[in-house]
Amino acid sequence: MGPSKEEETRDHCFFICPIIKIIWFRIWNWWDAPSSFNPSLLNIISGNFGFFKDKWGIKLFQAVCFTSIWHIWNWRNKICHASSEDERIAFRNEDIFPLIQRTSLLWASNRASNNRFSWKHWIHNSADLNTS
Repeated sequence: MGPSKEEETRDHCFFICPIIKIIWFRIWNWWDAPSSFNPSLLNIISGNFGFFKDKWGIKLFQAVCFTSIWHIWNWRNKICHASSEDERIAFRNEDIFPLIQRTSLLWASNRASNNRFSWKHWIHNSADLNTS
């Protein structure tokens, strides 16, 4: 991620870049996704995940994915538009995973009919929300 002579594709920017892959693997692990889970952008947009028990779990996980895409794009822009190489390096080393967790919890807790989310439960047992 960053300046390159090759044209940046959507798939590279959001999925193929090795740094981005690590972020997605952390999200899949956080939500106990199957080890073979490797959705496309269209799967995410359509909510086609295949391992959720109910629509609520799909909506929550989709919100996490949309939040992730937003943070990945924001992070990419910080890197691409950094004013110096030191700033670019600092942005590249930024861990956006905690931001994804916080923002997605904010989204979920503000849209839930009853506020059943605690930070501790969201971070440590988010996959359990799939069965609620």
